[in-house]
Amino acid sequence: MNTPSAPPRPATQRGLTLIEVLIAALVLAIGLLGLASLQAISMQFNRGALLRTQATILAYEITDAMRANRQQALAGTYGAPPNGRTYDSGSCPEESQSDIAQDDLHGWCERLTRQLPAGAATIAVANDGAAEVRIRWESLRDSTCEDDECEFTFETIL
Repeated sequence: MNTPSAPPRPATQRGLTLIEVLIAALVLAIGLLGLASLQAISMQFNRGALLRTQATILAYEITDAMRANRQQALAGTYGAPPNGRTYDSGSCPEESQSDIAQDDLHGWCERLTRQLPAGAATIAVANDGAAEVRIRWESLRDSTCEDDECEFTFETIL
């Protein structure tokens, strides 16, 4: 009598799961490196956005002070035409108890040099009340700026 025999078993493969695990680890490592790179670039752009926001706030702040003290602003106390007056860490005005414009400029210039790396500004006020505030700072590897220096220009009528 013939009894049916079981079909022959194929030879078992050994080591296939180890290769799969190594490939999965490699893919995961490449993904994590990409994620770390993305995080670094994101932090760089966030830093640049923070500095541009600080420059915008500083420009609005000094123009509001000039609007509040319009007579002295038109007289050229904040910035004389045509090229204006430049303020940086070495040229901040001294604090004054009697001169409002000088006191405004002292506090503003101190904030400018403290909040922006190598911050400097030029303020020009024309006789017709047109004012221009140009703020510059060191770029700190910000790819949106040119020649390692960023600049923000704000023009308004007082």
